[in-house]
Amino acid sequence: MSTTISKLSYSEDALNIKSLFYNKKIMVYVEGEDDVTFWNEMFKEISSDYKLESVGGLPKLKEYMSFICDGNKNMIVACDRDHSIYLDVDPYSNPLIVTSYGYSIENTMFCPKNIATQIRRLSRTTMDFTSDVTKWYEEFNKSAFKLLVYDIGNHIYEKGISCFGDNCCKYLNPNHNGDKLDDEVLDSFISSISPFFEKEELEHITKKVDNDRRNDRFKIKGHFITNAATNHIKKKVKEVTTYNPTISKEMLYSSFSYCMTPCNPTCEDREFLKTQIRNAFNIVA
Repeated sequence: MSTTISKLSYSEDALNIKSLFYNKKIMVYVEGEDDVTFWNEMFKEISSDYKLESVGGLPKLKEYMSFICDGNKNMIVACDRDHSIYLDVDPYSNPLIVTSYGYSIENTMFCPKNIATQIRRLSRTTMDFTSDVTKWYEEFNKSAFKLLVYDIGNHIYEKGISCFGDNCCKYLNPNHNGDKLDDEVLDSFISSISPFFEKEELEHITKKVDNDRRNDRFKIKGHFITNAATNHIKKKVKEVTTYNPTISKEMLYSSFSYCMTPCNPTCEDREFLKTQIRNAFNIVA
C-alpha cells in the first residue's frame, strides 16, 4: 500500500518531527472536531506525552492511516471502527490505528448509564433512570437491527444504497416523541432495497453478525442513535419536570465525551480502548 505524500499537509520528514514542535513524543490524529474531546479523554488516562489534532475529514485521515500501514511509527490515528470488523481483510489493521469498540465513538458515548445520568442531571433529581433507558435501548436496537445486514452489505458489496444514513430522523415515529423507530417505515424501506441484495450475500453477513459477540448496540451505526437518544433524554426530563430542555450538538458531545457514571464491573468497551492506546504507546516508546 503506497502513500502519496504530496497529498498530505506536511512532508514525510515534517510529519515525523511535528510532535517536537509541541514538546510531545507523538502526534495523535483524529477525523473531525467532534472526535477531539472524546479521544483526548481516552488518551489522557494513559499518557500526557502526545498532541492530538483533527485532520478535517475521513479522506484525509485515511492518508495518515495508509502512511502508518506503510511502516511509519511516528504517529497514531484514532478513528471509528465502522464495519471493518466484518471485512475478510481490513486494509487498515495496525496497532498504531486505534479504533472505537463499536461502530463509532457515539456507540461508546451513548451507553445506557451515560444517558440515564444525563436525564437525572437535567431533571435535577436523584432518580435512577437506568432501567428505563435500558428498556428503551432494547426496543430501539430490535427495530434498528432490521437495517444492519443491509447496511453491512452495502459497505462490503458496494451497493450504493444509504441504509442507516447520517441519522435516524426519517425512520422516527412522531407519535412517540421521536425516540422510537417506526417499524412500518423501516419494513417499507427494506422491501424497496432488498431486491438489490443476493440471498447468499445476506446469509454471509448474518453469519458474521451472529459471530460478533459484542452487545447489539455496538453494531449499529453510532450516528444513527444520536437523534433518538437526544429525544429520549428530552422526553424523560419533560415527564419528570415538565421542562423541555434544549440540547445542542455541542452540549451533547461535550457532556457524553467521558464516562459520567463508571460501570461496575469494569466496562469492556473502555478497557478495549485503553488496551489499544497502551499498545500503541508501547510501540512508539
